[in-house]
Amino acid sequence: MPVAMPDTVRLALKTNLLFYAAGGLNVGVEVPVGRKFSASLTGVHTWLRWGKERALQTIQGGVDVKYWFDQLPERHLTGWNAGLYAVWGGPWDVQWNRGWQGNSFFSTGVVGGYSRPVSRRMNIELSVAAGLFHTPEARQYDRSRGGGILMWHQTRRNVSRFSITKAQINLVWLIEMRMKKK
Repeated sequence: MPVAMPDTVRLALKTNLLFYAAGGLNVGVEVPVGRKFSASLTGVHTWLRWGKERALQTIQGGVDVKYWFDQLPERHLTGWNAGLYAVWGGPWDVQWNRGWQGNSFFSTGVVGGYSRPVSRRMNIELSVAAGLFHTPEARQYDRSRGGGILMWHQTRRNVSRFSITKAQINLVWLIEMRMKKK
């Protein structure tokens, strides 16, 4: 017996406003899986410099799988949610008074949040994630040794930390696509 297709397939395009505040481009796609679950993919490219002294640069991609507790009737991706996430990143550089650089990293852990409608097709979603951050190599640079210029200080191998790893204020655009019945 053939399985009946639903009348609509919903997905959401989302962007983290915090990355834009830090000069980063980002986009995500989230798809409901049944009534209570969703899966999402995101990509981020932040390549920001403030003069010669400050930088935030990263290229990363991630995946989330969430469970939605009490969604509004007939409105996917709203309400409280919790789930698991993983992020992989390429070259990264964080400079403030000191600097840290690496060639790759990954992070994995738990994520939780709340999504609230702000219009018929738009939600605002707040979420935070905590878990393990790991990089195979982190190079530390220090400004005090080079007369204001970042100079290599030390290299650490296999750096791992448990901490808050992600914060998001997402603007979420809900999209419906009508399916033709055969």
